Amino acid sequence: MEQNNIYKTVFKVTHSGGSGSCFYLKAYDLFVTNYHVTEGFRTVAIHDNERNPYLAKVVLANPAMDIALLAAEGDFSSLPDISLAEDDTLTIGRKVYVAGYPYGMPFTITEGSVSSPKQLMDGKYYIQTDAAVNPGNSGGALVNTHGELVGINTLIKSQTGSYVGYSFAIPESIVRKI
Repeated sequence: MEQNNIYKTVFKVTHSGGSGSCFYLKAYDLFVTNYHVTEGFRTVAIHDNERNPYLAKVVLANPAMDIALLAAEGDFSSLPDISLAEDDTLTIGRKVYVAGYPYGMPFTITEGSVSSPKQLMDGKYYIQTDAAVNPGNSGGALVNTHGELVGINTLIKSQTGSYVGYSFAIPESIVRKI
Protein backbone atom coordinates (compact mmCIF):
# COMPACT_ATOMS: atom_id res chain seq x y z
CA MET A 1 0.00 0.00 0.00
CA GLU A 2 1.25 3.48 -0.83
CA GLN A 3 0.85 4.90 2.69
CA ASN A 4 2.48 8.21 1.80
CA ASN A 5 -0.37 9.04 -0.61
CA ILE A 6 -2.97 8.21 2.03
CA TYR A 7 -1.06 10.28 4.59
CA LYS A 8 -1.18 13.29 2.26
CA THR A 9 -4.84 13.01 1.24
CA VAL A 10 -6.56 12.29 4.58
CA PHE A 11 -7.25 15.43 6.61
CA LYS A 12 -8.74 16.17 10.03
CA VAL A 13 -12.13 17.93 10.18
CA THR A 14 -12.78 20.21 13.17
CA HIS A 15 -15.55 22.48 14.41
CA SER A 16 -16.84 23.61 17.78
CA GLY A 17 -18.76 20.34 18.22
CA GLY A 18 -15.85 17.94 17.74
CA SER A 19 -13.69 16.40 15.05
CA GLY A 20 -13.57 13.71 12.41
CA SER A 21 -11.68 12.84 9.24
CA CYS A 22 -12.05 13.45 5.51
CA PHE A 23 -10.18 12.59 2.32
CA TYR A 24 -9.49 14.45 -0.91
CA LEU A 25 -10.90 13.47 -4.31
CA LYS A 26 -8.60 15.27 -6.71
CA ALA A 27 -10.76 14.78 -9.83
CA TYR A 28 -13.54 16.82 -8.19
CA ASP A 29 -11.41 19.13 -6.01
CA LEU A 30 -13.61 18.12 -3.06
CA PHE A 31 -13.14 16.48 0.31
CA VAL A 32 -15.43 13.64 1.36
CA THR A 33 -16.56 12.97 4.93
CA ASN A 34 -19.58 11.66 6.80
CA TYR A 35 -22.66 13.81 7.19
CA HIS A 36 -22.66 13.09 10.92
CA VAL A 37 -19.16 14.68 11.15
CA THR A 38 -20.44 18.01 9.79
CA GLU A 39 -24.07 17.85 10.96
CA GLY A 40 -25.27 21.28 12.06
CA PHE A 41 -22.34 23.14 10.47
CA ARG A 42 -22.11 24.89 7.11
CA THR A 43 -18.43 25.71 7.54
CA VAL A 44 -15.71 23.62 9.15
CA ALA A 45 -11.94 23.65 9.33
CA ILE A 46 -9.83 20.93 7.78
CA HIS A 47 -6.19 20.35 8.73
CA ASP A 48 -3.40 18.58 6.90
CA ASN A 49 -0.73 16.55 8.68
CA GLU A 50 1.38 19.64 9.31
CA ARG A 51 -1.67 21.07 11.14
CA ASN A 52 -2.22 23.78 8.50
CA PRO A 53 -5.87 24.86 8.74
CA TYR A 54 -8.12 25.49 5.74
CA LEU A 55 -11.67 26.82 5.77
CA ALA A 56 -14.10 24.40 4.11
CA LYS A 57 -17.76 24.80 3.21
CA VAL A 58 -20.23 21.95 3.17
CA VAL A 59 -21.41 21.95 -0.45
CA LEU A 60 -23.48 18.77 -0.30
CA ALA A 61 -25.00 17.02 2.68
CA ASN A 62 -26.81 13.70 2.30
CA PRO A 63 -28.06 12.57 5.72
CA ALA A 64 -29.66 9.39 4.34
CA MET A 65 -26.32 8.17 2.96
CA ASP A 66 -24.28 9.83 5.76
CA ILE A 67 -22.03 11.63 3.28
CA ALA A 68 -20.97 15.27 3.03
CA LEU A 69 -18.79 16.95 0.43
CA LEU A 70 -16.53 19.87 1.38
CA ALA A 71 -15.03 22.58 -0.81
CA ALA A 72 -11.93 23.99 0.87
CA GLU A 73 -10.13 27.27 0.35
CA GLY A 74 -6.62 26.56 -0.85
CA ASP A 75 -4.63 24.97 -3.64
CA PHE A 76 -4.64 21.18 -3.29
CA SER A 77 -3.45 20.41 -6.83
CA SER A 78 -0.16 18.96 -5.56
CA LEU A 79 -1.96 16.29 -3.51
CA PRO A 80 -1.98 12.74 -4.91
CA ASP A 81 -5.22 11.17 -6.07
CA ILE A 82 -6.98 8.33 -4.28
CA SER A 83 -8.25 5.81 -6.80
CA LEU A 84 -11.66 4.28 -6.23
CA ALA A 85 -11.54 0.48 -6.10
CA GLU A 86 -14.14 -1.62 -7.86
CA ASP A 87 -16.74 -3.22 -5.58
CA ASP A 88 -15.88 -6.73 -6.68
CA THR A 89 -12.31 -6.45 -5.33
CA LEU A 90 -13.53 -6.66 -1.74
CA THR A 91 -13.84 -10.18 -0.34
CA ILE A 92 -13.97 -11.75 3.11
CA GLY A 93 -10.51 -11.92 4.68
CA ARG A 94 -9.01 -9.24 2.41
CA LYS A 95 -6.66 -6.78 4.16
CA VAL A 96 -7.91 -3.22 4.62
CA TYR A 97 -6.54 -0.13 6.34
CA VAL A 98 -8.44 2.53 8.32
CA ALA A 99 -6.91 6.00 7.89
CA GLY A 100 -7.92 8.97 9.98
CA TYR A 101 -7.63 10.96 13.18
CA PRO A 102 -9.01 8.87 16.08
CA TYR A 103 -10.01 10.92 19.11
CA GLY A 104 -8.63 14.02 17.35
CA MET A 105 -5.09 12.66 17.67
CA PRO A 106 -2.54 12.84 14.86
CA PHE A 107 -3.00 10.71 11.74
CA THR A 108 -3.02 6.93 12.19
CA ILE A 109 -3.51 3.83 10.08
CA THR A 110 -4.87 0.59 11.52
CA GLU A 111 -4.88 -2.73 9.70
CA GLY A 112 -7.51 -5.41 9.64
CA SER A 113 -9.50 -7.74 7.44
CA VAL A 114 -12.88 -7.57 5.77
CA SER A 115 -15.37 -9.50 7.90
CA SER A 116 -18.21 -8.94 5.43
CA PRO A 117 -18.13 -6.89 2.21
CA LYS A 118 -21.94 -6.48 2.29
CA GLN A 119 -23.31 -6.38 5.82
CA LEU A 120 -26.99 -5.37 5.78
CA MET A 121 -28.01 -3.04 8.63
CA ASP A 122 -31.04 -0.77 8.77
CA GLY A 123 -31.75 -1.35 5.09
CA LYS A 124 -28.23 -0.34 3.91
CA TYR A 125 -25.14 -2.30 3.03
CA TYR A 126 -21.88 -1.60 4.85
CA ILE A 127 -18.39 -3.04 4.76
CA GLN A 128 -17.72 -4.75 8.10
CA THR A 129 -14.10 -4.94 9.22
CA ASP A 130 -12.13 -5.88 12.30
CA ALA A 131 -9.76 -2.94 11.72
CA ALA A 132 -10.10 -0.42 14.54
CA VAL A 133 -12.45 2.45 13.73
CA ASN A 134 -12.63 4.88 16.64
CA PRO A 135 -14.44 8.18 17.24
CA GLY A 136 -12.66 10.69 15.01
CA ASN A 137 -12.02 8.13 12.25
CA SER A 138 -15.50 8.85 10.86
CA GLY A 139 -15.24 10.25 7.36
CA GLY A 140 -11.75 8.87 6.83
CA ALA A 141 -10.65 6.48 4.12
CA LEU A 142 -10.87 2.70 4.22
CA VAL A 143 -8.32 1.50 1.66
CA ASN A 144 -7.12 -1.81 0.26
CA THR A 145 -3.53 -3.04 -0.06
CA HIS A 146 -3.15 -1.05 -3.30
CA GLY A 147 -4.10 2.21 -1.56
CA GLU A 148 -7.44 2.33 -3.40
CA LEU A 149 -10.51 3.65 -1.63
CA VAL A 150 -12.94 0.87 -0.75
CA GLY A 151 -15.07 2.76 1.78
CA ILE A 152 -15.70 5.66 4.14
CA ASN A 153 -15.24 4.84 7.82
CA THR A 154 -18.55 5.52 9.48
CA LEU A 155 -19.63 3.66 12.61
CA ILE A 156 -18.91 1.26 15.41
CA LYS A 157 -21.26 -1.24 17.01
CA SER A 158 -20.51 -2.55 20.49
CA GLN A 159 -22.52 -4.59 22.94
CA THR A 160 -20.43 -3.49 25.92
CA GLY A 161 -20.56 0.27 25.44
CA SER A 162 -16.82 0.36 24.79
CA TYR A 163 -15.37 1.04 21.35
CA VAL A 164 -14.29 -2.57 20.99
CA GLY A 165 -16.75 -4.18 18.64
CA TYR A 166 -17.62 -4.14 14.98
CA SER A 167 -16.41 -1.43 12.60
CA PHE A 168 -18.27 -0.39 9.47
CA ALA A 169 -17.65 1.66 6.35
CA ILE A 170 -19.88 3.00 3.59
CA PRO A 171 -18.91 1.26 0.29
CA GLU A 172 -17.07 3.37 -2.27
CA SER A 173 -19.90 2.70 -4.75
CA ILE A 174 -21.98 5.24 -2.79
CA VAL A 175 -19.23 7.84 -3.32
CA ARG A 176 -19.36 7.11 -7.06
CA LYS A 177 -23.13 7.72 -7.10
CA ILE A 178 -22.87 11.03 -5.29
